[in-house]
Order: sequence, then structure tokens, then C-alpha cells
Amino acid sequence: MPKPPASAAINLKLPELLADGSYATPNRNLSDAATIWHVRSALNVAVLGCPQGTALAADYNQLLRIHRDPLKRAHSSLSAESRDLDTAMTRVYNYFSQPPAQRDFCPVATALLSQSLTVQPADFASFARAALPQLDAPFIAFYRAYDAYRADLAFWRAGAQRPQIAYDGRDFLRDAHMTGGERPKILATR
Repeated sequence: MPKPPASAAINLKLPELLADGSYATPNRNLSDAATIWHVRSALNVAVLGCPQGTALAADYNQLLRIHRDPLKRAHSSLSAESRDLDTAMTRVYNYFSQPPAQRDFCPVATALLSQSLTVQPADFASFARAALPQLDAPFIAFYRAYDAYRADLAFWRAGAQRPQIAYDGRDFLRDAHMTGGERPKILATR
């Protein structure tokens, strides 16, 4: 029987899978202010929830000092954009706290937190735009793995196996179009 990835629950509700193949996470279609604030939130979650969080606290506090002005502007702007900022931020914190993705999220967040300390405050918005997809990636990868688990489970329940494509790699070696030249000499085969 297939098992969910990362010891996840068997009945997990994922964000909606959109027509473009992406997921409806809270990190989609954000303003610069929201992007900055979501990155700050993700890094805060890393400090609070990652195994190395205690060691990250000093870097996080330094981030808050170095980037005080862009963070303050982002919060003010975001407060004006959102009617219910507390609810929205609870969703963001819950998103970045999902246990099944933490193993892959924590190293990414740790590296980005260190990198953020080398960024000039004037460049923090650009940094955040580049950082957010990296912080999001472990969660998206988990969702894709979970969707694959669901498909495998459906095939298993139906008594079938998921279709697999099989080919003999030697066929490719015999075709000059595939190898880009003359037929290569086959040194060994299975």
C-alpha cells in the first residue's frame, strides 16, 4: 500500500491545484510589500520551528535591525492593502509551519537568512522577490509528492499499477540522430 510522503496524514487537504500546474498557496500574486512580509514571516517560522532555530535567532534579530526601514514600510503598506491582516498572516505562518515540508524548508530558510544579512536595505525588496520562490519550493515539492501518492493509492485501490514507460537504452545508441553522429561502439550491455 502506498504511504504518504514525509509521514504526512493520509487525509491531508492541499491547496488547490491550478490550471497552470501551480498550487494556490498564500505566496501567489503578491505586492512587493506582501512579498517582503511573507519572507520575514517564513524566516521567523524557521527561527521558531527549525531544529537549529536557537542558533538562527541572532541572525534573525540582526535581519530585523538591518532591514528595519524596508520592513516597516512593507508592514505599513500591507496593513493598508489588507482588511484582515491578522487572519492573512495566520495563514502565512501556518503555511510555512507545515511539518511534512520542514526537513527541506529549514536548510533553505537558514541559507536565505544568512544571505539576507549581506543585502543592502535598498535591495531588500529584490532579495525578497528572489527568496520567496525558494522558500515556497519545499512546500510545492511536498504537494507534488502528495498528489503522486494519491494517484498511486488510487491505482493500488483499483488493483492496478501506475503505468510506467519502459525502453531499451540500446535503441537510442543505434540511432545516429539521437547520438549526434556515427553509431557509437557498444562496450557493454546488460
